[in-house]
Amino acid sequence: VIAHECHHVLQDRAQQGILFEYQYASNSTKRAYYEMEAYRVNMTLTWIFRREELSPLGLAALLSDYGCDMADVTMVSKMLTQSLVSIKAGAIPSEACRFEVDWLKARWS
Repeated sequence: VIAHECHHVLQDRAQQGILFEYQYASNSTKRAYYEMEAYRVNMTLTWIFRREELSPLGLAALLSDYGCDMADVTMVSKMLTQSLVSIKAGAIPSEACRFEVDWLKARWS
């Protein structure tokens, strides 16, 4: 959860002013995309440290609780399904996620 929420902080910092907050609050497709990026962090960390797959459909389905419609859920499910293939092949989806992986590897026992 911490890595997921830290990713939202980085998304916020990458925008100017309150653009992230505005887009997140006012546009379900933007909100779904922001959540998809953070869910990819969850998927990556779970795969690297537990060798377990998080369900792309299960994660995407959570978006209905965030006011996202079926088109948003379908988009995120497809994006996470494609991301899982890359994650399992060793890809890290962002520099922020790379930092989190490196930080945790240095402390994992």
